[in-house]
Amino acid sequence: MRAIATAADINEAILYRYFTSKEQLFEHAIAAPLEEVALSIATPAESALDIERLTVRFFRELLDAMRTLAPLLNVVLGDEELGQHFYQLHIEPALDRIKLATEDNFASWAPSNFDAGLATRVAYGTCWFLALDDRFGTGLGQTSDDLANELARMLLNGLKDDLGPVPSGQQAD
Repeated sequence: MRAIATAADINEAILYRYFTSKEQLFEHAIAAPLEEVALSIATPAESALDIERLTVRFFRELLDAMRTLAPLLNVVLGDEELGQHFYQLHIEPALDRIKLATEDNFASWAPSNFDAGLATRVAYGTCWFLALDDRFGTGLGQTSDDLANELARMLLNGLKDDLGPVPSGQQAD
């Protein structure tokens, strides 16, 4: 904690006023940006254009957060007990808030079988993987804005508009 306080150019006592340990500080440093992304999508959408703008903004903010947080998430989720605690305390509530906001905003036009919970998890997983790919792989070489626009298009319009849904109970080829 002393080294963290020195790096932040603050008194160590100030850190202890808000965080009892470096583990708690570390957890908050990861959780806060994810929670901010969850809150950012809670804006009510009144039109299809609003939905598109919110979706693009959500993906951009999530991509930016994941680019910073992906390595830290790997550390905190790498330990079984700590990972379960962190996931249940921070990630699941954020996913639930996004799911509820998505259901509210998409209710007027999404198909009746649209699963907002699955879409939320797909978005999180996709952004996390893209952040890892940027950091450790070859990456796609695209900006957050470009990726956010493409991911929003894929979510809102599907991968191929004229393909249509796979009939219930059948597998896609």
